[in-house]
Amino acid sequence: MSKLSHLFVAAAVVLMAVGCAEKEAAQVPIAPILKDIVMPAESSSIPGTTIKIMGKGFDVSDKITCKSKSGESDFTPEIVAVDDYSISIAVPVEAKGYYEVSVTRRELTTVLSEQLYVAYVILLKDIVLPSAPVAQGSEIVIEAEGVQDGDKVVFESAAYPAGTEISVNTTYSDGKLKLTVPSTVYGVNSAKVVRGKSIGNLGTINVAVDLFAQTAGGIVFYTSDGGIHGLVVHPAAIGASAMNWGPSIPSNFAAGTSADIYKGKKNTEDLLTQVANSKDNYPYEHETPAELCANLVSEQDGISYNDWFLPSQNELVELFKVKASVAQAGFSVPANNYWSSTEFDYSGGWVWAMNYVNFYEATNIVTTGCDRVNWAIGTLAVRQF
Repeated sequence: MSKLSHLFVAAAVVLMAVGCAEKEAAQVPIAPILKDIVMPAESSSIPGTTIKIMGKGFDVSDKITCKSKSGESDFTPEIVAVDDYSISIAVPVEAKGYYEVSVTRRELTTVLSEQLYVAYVILLKDIVLPSAPVAQGSEIVIEAEGVQDGDKVVFESAAYPAGTEISVNTTYSDGKLKLTVPSTVYGVNSAKVVRGKSIGNLGTINVAVDLFAQTAGGIVFYTSDGGIHGLVVHPAAIGASAMNWGPSIPSNFAAGTSADIYKGKKNTEDLLTQVANSKDNYPYEHETPAELCANLVSEQDGISYNDWFLPSQNELVELFKVKASVAQAGFSVPANNYWSSTEFDYSGGWVWAMNYVNFYEATNIVTTGCDRVNWAIGTLAVRQF
């Protein structure tokens, strides 16, 4: 081969090497590489707000797509900010539930390893509620930015039996919800707006009740704080009209009960503990009046009431004072003596008596201790709000 031929071959080899190097240097597009992904907590994932997804590898050119896994609408959020450790996105107000989140860059997509959960929350602003207690049966207006036609208002209260919620339909107009307070709503309430699965907290609405109203499971016989707190009596005596309490017990088993208003509920709870602690050593077969009340379940207006208690001495006295009005409201308390949940003086070393109130009397208040074993009298159940 001539010297010139060798030169041509060498040049061809060089050109081929350069071509291969150029091909090797050409970048092949790959999907975004994203690491250390941490989704925001549920309490931070609120519709209508900006949320931050932690992670490495995000870019300002990324496109975020959120595909619903809960049967809701998908959304493509606006990217608000990106840094080395996170990306912030704007969540639309209609978003809720679980979402599969994907990141697209140069037409290639990566699905994040964690799902985003957007809380079922209705974002409410500038809420205006009735400032004074409202009456049952009255029409009230709730104003708030974020309410819509079809929203319901739900009332909850610590005064209701556990798990009770009262839902009320509303009419909507110009950012306001109008509703009528039902007779099943009373006392201090936490109100919320409900729209499907979504909830928006409104705040506190106080509902006052009238004396001798049939509500809260029975007949109201005592109120305080303008009618937002009070006591109701179950509209029938319970148990036998003549029953003893149970055995006398040493004072170390005393429940330490009170005679005061609004203490009957705590008294009854403490007496039930007393029964549990003493019954092995001082047995009896029947339920005490405290147990009868605690086990009572009744219904009024479709609501089941299971939080009755034996009234304290002064609660029972208050009922005696207004028994004529309670009778006009639908419950004529049978003439009888009635157990209270207030223990009698046990300084002698034994709890041998409980206080009672005499309902044989017309107007004269007769109340003192009566023997737990030898007296056979009646039981009235009460609950409070």
